[in-house]
Amino acid sequence: ICTFSSPVPLSFEKRFNECIKTLKSKGLNVYIDEDVLSDVAISKQLIANSLNKYLCDDKYDAVIPPWGGDFAIEILSLLDWETIAKSKPKWIFGFSDVSTLTSAISLHVGWHTIHSSNLMQIAANENCDYVKS
Repeated sequence: ICTFSSPVPLSFEKRFNECIKTLKSKGLNVYIDEDVLSDVAISKQLIANSLNKYLCDDKYDAVIPPWGGDFAIEILSLLDWETIAKSKPKWIFGFSDVSTLTSAISLHVGWHTIHSSNLMQIAANENCDYVKS
């Protein structure tokens, strides 16, 4: 889990942890970037560095943002597209500002992405059939 645009404020930490619990309940190993939970704005370069790290490291099968944000488009020019293209494809899902990155990933390197709920919308403790499955 890493930030694509906006970090998760600490006031949403309980919700964030419920969503992580949902992923783990499905048998997934989850790594959370140190800058995901923050009440402080994260620099574009820091976001790009994290994205490059996870998108280019073949030990990860998916790179998931907690939610959208406001300036993912400003991150695109900071990504290492050449190295990303040589890396193992990753699952990326979400919508809103996340779509900026998923569209660019599909166009630049040909990876398939999923337009769907963001991580912060998939807590299993909700009474919603879409989330439960």
